[in-house]
Amino acid sequence: MSSYSVNIAGRVDNMRLAKSEALVPLFEAIVNSIQAIEDVSSADIKGSITVEVNRLETLDADNLPEGEITGFTIVDNGIGFDEVNFRSFLESDSRHKKDRGGHGVGRLCWLKAFADVSIESVFRADGVCNKRSFVFSTAANEINDVVKVIEEQPSGSVVELRHIKKEYQPFIPAKTEDIAEAIMSHCLVYLLGESCPSITVVDGGKSIAVNEMLHDLLDSDS
Repeated sequence: MSSYSVNIAGRVDNMRLAKSEALVPLFEAIVNSIQAIEDVSSADIKGSITVEVNRLETLDADNLPEGEITGFTIVDNGIGFDEVNFRSFLESDSRHKKDRGGHGVGRLCWLKAFADVSIESVFRADGVCNKRSFVFSTAANEINDVVKVIEEQPSGSVVELRHIKKEYQPFIPAKTEDIAEAIMSHCLVYLLGESCPSITVVDGGKSIAVNEMLHDLLDSDS
């Protein structure tokens, strides 16, 4: 019996992502983090997502405008890339999250706007703590994931969307506040839920709590 194969570079080339949707890959990563936190069985853990804005360094940070945005790092304390989630990640158009509205192509749009994605994830399997690391890109159809047994630590993932492509870069908001507002707008359904994790945007020395931003907005409208 023969299996279907998917050419990642071709699949990404055939995807449509308007330049005005340059933040969609970031949104997809955040929603993945929210769902990973939902999958954590312990009710004692408060879900937390940090979105770090990565910029080019400037020679004179005190007097020059902020450096150009090059990507984002999304850190969560969710269930991690365990075997179930990793197998789903490897499958194009996976139906793993169909009941949550997922179409199985979100991670492919990462590569539409970014050159590559670095992932490090801690997860538990058979009572053992593991760390999985790999880079996702269109350079190859295979993923060389490295899994190591590590000392006990909380589960979670670090997803770094790296090297934004030049055609999408001008459509990334330059201001931290605009990025936070865009995340609030896209994740509104989750943010209105009682169990929504805290989402914080960190940009250099600036930090914006997206949940509080929404609460302030709702209070001002009441």
